[in-house]
Amino acid sequence: MNRSKTGKNIFHIFLVFVMVLTFFMTDNSMVNAASSQPSINITNITMSKGQTKQLKVSGAKKVTWKSSKKSVVTVSSKGKLKAKKKGTAVITATAAGKKYRCNVTVNQPSKAKKDILIVYFSQTGTTKDVAKKIQKLTGGDLLRIQEKDKYPSDYDKTVTRAQKELNQNSRPTVKSVAANMKSYDVVYVGYPIWWHSTPKVINTFLEEYNLKGKTVIPFCTSGGSDIEETLSDLKKSCKGATVLEGYTAEEGTTKEIRNWLKGIGQL
Repeated sequence: MNRSKTGKNIFHIFLVFVMVLTFFMTDNSMVNAASSQPSINITNITMSKGQTKQLKVSGAKKVTWKSSKKSVVTVSSKGKLKAKKKGTAVITATAAGKKYRCNVTVNQPSKAKKDILIVYFSQTGTTKDVAKKIQKLTGGDLLRIQEKDKYPSDYDKTVTRAQKELNQNSRPTVKSVAANMKSYDVVYVGYPIWWHSTPKVINTFLEEYNLKGKTVIPFCTSGGSDIEETLSDLKKSCKGATVLEGYTAEEGTTKEIRNWLKGIGQL
C-alpha cells in the first residue's frame, strides 16, 4: 500500500518536472527566436562629407543594400556607407524578403556660419512637428532619436515603462547616430515630458558624445508640465555645454517658435 503511494508520488513529481522543463525549453526557444529576428543597427544617422560608417543587419545570412540617392551617400555590398555630398537619402537593406531602412543626412560643415543639428524623440508625432518647424526656420539638420526596443503604442503601457526607466535611471539603447557631432556648433534637443523629466532615451543619446563647448537648446511638448522641470536631468547628460533657455510648446505654431528663437538670439 505504501509502496503504491510512494510510486504514485514519484510519478507525479516526475510528471511535474517534465512539465516545468518543457515550459522553460519552450519559453527559451521563443526568446531565442525573437532575438534572432533580423534587425538593422542604425535607423537614423547624420554624417559629414567624406565620412564612412558601417551598417549591419543582425540575424540575417544574406543582405542586399541599396541607396536611394548615390550622389549623396553610397553603400557597399557589405553595408559600408560613404557620404558624398550634402543632402538626404535612404539606405535600404533587404534580408529574407523584408526591408530595413536607415535615413541618412549628409552635412558639409561651413566655416561661415554655425552648423545646427536638431535631434528629437517623438512618441506620438507632436514633438516631431515642432522639430520640423525649427528646422525650417534655422536650416539645421534633422535627426530622429529612435529606440531599439520600441515603446508600446498603448498609452498606459508606455507610461508604466517610462516610470520604470526613470526610477531605475536606465539608459535604453538607441539606433540613431550623429557620426559628425563634432561638426555641429548648436544642438537643439526635443522631447515630450515624461514624469516631469526627459525620456531616458534622450540621456542615452546625449551621453554618447562630447558636447563640451557646444550650445544645447532644449524644446519640449507637454500636457501641462514646463521644460524647467526637465533641465536638471538634461544638463547632467551634456556636461561642458552651454544650455540656453528652453521652449515649452503651447500652441507650437511657427510664429510662437520664431518668437522664442528671436528671444534667445538664434534668429
